[in-house]
Amino acid sequence: MGVSDYSDFANQKSQKFFTDLSNIQTINSNNNDLSEKIKLKVLLSQINTKSKYNIKLYNIIGNQKYPLNEHSQCSISEKLTVKLDSPIIIRYYFEKEQPLLIEILKTENGKISKYEIKTMLGCIMGARYNTFQKNISPYEKEIVIIQGEKLKLSEDIIKMQFYVKSNKNIDYRDGKNKMYYEIYSNNILYRSEWLSDKGKFKPVTIPLSLFENNRIKILFIKNTKKVKGEFNLNIYELGKEKIFDVIINGTPFQIISKCKLTKNYTFVDYLKAGIQIGLSVAIDFTKSNRNPNNASSLHFIHGNLPNQYERAIYACGTIVAYYDYDQLFPCFGFGAKINNKAFQLFNLNFQQDPNIAYIEGIIKEYHNAINNVQFWGPTYFAPIIREMIKLIKNQKHKLKYHILMILTDGMIDDLDQTVDELVKGSFLPLSVIIIGIGNADFSNMVYLDADKNPLVDSKGVRAVRDIVQFVPFLKYESHPENLAMEVLYEIPRQIVDYYEQNNMDPMNLKY
Repeated sequence: MGVSDYSDFANQKSQKFFTDLSNIQTINSNNNDLSEKIKLKVLLSQINTKSKYNIKLYNIIGNQKYPLNEHSQCSISEKLTVKLDSPIIIRYYFEKEQPLLIEILKTENGKISKYEIKTMLGCIMGARYNTFQKNISPYEKEIVIIQGEKLKLSEDIIKMQFYVKSNKNIDYRDGKNKMYYEIYSNNILYRSEWLSDKGKFKPVTIPLSLFENNRIKILFIKNTKKVKGEFNLNIYELGKEKIFDVIINGTPFQIISKCKLTKNYTFVDYLKAGIQIGLSVAIDFTKSNRNPNNASSLHFIHGNLPNQYERAIYACGTIVAYYDYDQLFPCFGFGAKINNKAFQLFNLNFQQDPNIAYIEGIIKEYHNAINNVQFWGPTYFAPIIREMIKLIKNQKHKLKYHILMILTDGMIDDLDQTVDELVKGSFLPLSVIIIGIGNADFSNMVYLDADKNPLVDSKGVRAVRDIVQFVPFLKYESHPENLAMEVLYEIPRQIVDYYEQNNMDPMNLKY
């Protein structure tokens, strides 16, 4: 198919389709669902060979249990373990609580004993080597072992991005100059968005399996009607920047391609490689929260009913905690006076070491802090982000990714300095979750979220990743589990982006 053939192909398309860019889609679009199907292998070790065992695994939704291996059988392996004959397939979500129940029936001398073990899928995937194990009871020696594995192996993919350069000053937003491109093998594989005003297209990822004969044809189209240039790429020549010359209405242009052949590694691959996820918490103790002894305060303790700060810590912190081996979490407060001295940042436990063991420990130290600080101000974020950067740079475990959860009730007073620190943090293994407590003005938080426009610091440096996610608590007050889903949904993508941008292949990662 020559250039004119491609022109005819383009002209045959619906004019409405091409004029309405909202309808331009990729044929091989990336799935926005970040979940993965995994297989669970279940076995019992240290068994009594004279006993018979039956293993059932249930998914718990609400108060109901649903069997995951209703028809699978158990058998004794050569290593004297009882295992399920076939793995259990389940979809895994990082951002959700996914309760599981392991039910074991043991028959010995005609007597049937029943054992139940409860765990979370996140606890399995977050454990070392994605392997969970536990004695079936404190009084029995048998150990149940569950291992999570990817259902589908990582496939080869091509990552590519194109830039357009010209000797003339061209406004690509002008209708006459608007341009997009299409990628072909035997059929169209991808249709891009319009070229940006900076002459740059968004990066795209396409599975290698879609290409015939290992060749790629790139077709550039202008005004949806005419082909303006095309060139071919051989996948075996990928890896280096290439420059192609094309002529557009007599004007020479350069198409710069940056393409790379790699594996489509996912979040589960990095978990398997030993990535840990550390949680840090920073709590707002400024005056705008109001006196904690007053029922109108956001920090008021309502008997056994947790306040918004506590509920947010439980909802999000509990899930992230599955992925941290040592269960030690650096925790901080900000915007308070201690012994009549103002602190922009202080350790929540008032100790030299800010680490607090377990989520319940965080809540305990939070309660203690409420009674031992004077709510003050101002609201500064930069010191806590700066402290996180310091912590990351000094950490011994180089495969630990950090999530900083900031709980705050409103506007911040150091926006520019915070942006500077967040841009620095975008180069590091760090994500920042901001949860807005109460119903104040959170416009600054939306700005920091930077979903549409990347953050740029005071020196003009642009963030290399979007590492901030902001969610107002009240939006999910009735369903805290939905708060966790919203806040944590993008974390797997941010983690993979960090390691990919730093060329850290999960198959070659070392502690």
